[in-house]
Amino acid sequence: MTILAKKWFKEREGMEPDLAKELSVPSFGIGVSEVLENFGWDGKAIAAIGLEFSPDNKKVARSHFLLRGSFTKEPVSFAANKLFPEADKDIMLHVTVPDGAEFRFPNGTTASDLVPCENFKHHFSKNQQIIFPTDWAANKIGETSMRAITHLDKESNATGPKPKTTILLFPLSAEAMIQLSDATQNSAWPGIRILQHTGEFYPRPPGWADPICPLLLLGTHFAAAPNLPSLADMQFCIAAVMRSAKLPTACTSGAGLSRQWRKAIHDIERLEKEPTVTWPAVARPTAPVGKC
Repeated sequence: MTILAKKWFKEREGMEPDLAKELSVPSFGIGVSEVLENFGWDGKAIAAIGLEFSPDNKKVARSHFLLRGSFTKEPVSFAANKLFPEADKDIMLHVTVPDGAEFRFPNGTTASDLVPCENFKHHFSKNQQIIFPTDWAANKIGETSMRAITHLDKESNATGPKPKTTILLFPLSAEAMIQLSDATQNSAWPGIRILQHTGEFYPRPPGWADPICPLLLLGTHFAAAPNLPSLADMQFCIAAVMRSAKLPTACTSGAGLSRQWRKAIHDIERLEKEPTVTWPAVARPTAPVGKC
């Protein structure tokens, strides 16, 4: 494990009010894509961090990790027995990875909540004939769920900080996963890797030298409270999010997934691993900040 090099961070006095206005979003749902497009985003998958300000705009109250954009235009297809070991070898599973906006990241972490199968397109087939849900049980296949996990790409020290996102698929519905064990909420819970993508952090305003420029959710209209948290506040909260990143436990076969699940049930923490490159620690500002 190595720390992201200091050369990628530049000294700044703070954020200019005009830039803050350009980075402002009405929420971290609606309006994010429009702001990203204003900074030249082309719709491909990117990562961002949103900072939610206190009512007087003087402090960062909360931090949010976000994904947006398309990971791939083509469905991901593979033998269903990778996920369901008892399935016939000729049964295929076809999954359309959803837009990054479908993934929700709790508590300022870089591992998403489970995405229910009804939230992404997928189907099973055999000999190019679709297997309908009424026949899933007879074919020893079933519902699935999905998670996105992001960390720094291992080449970030050489090329500059880049987010690497892994999409994992699980052989249970999101509800069944939660009922199985509290440990399924841990980012280290094993899944079948169906996609990996290395992208960029956005937005990227001209002249902004730090690796991540945050999107901003103001506590009140800027004209009514023309304050901004210090840059130290923002950097501390960005670092708190990025330092939460862990490697996914990615499997490539149903048998391997079953073995890893047995380990995870008994001791999920043993599966937790740090990324090759981690974000540097940032000292907490003297003034108190919110829940970063």
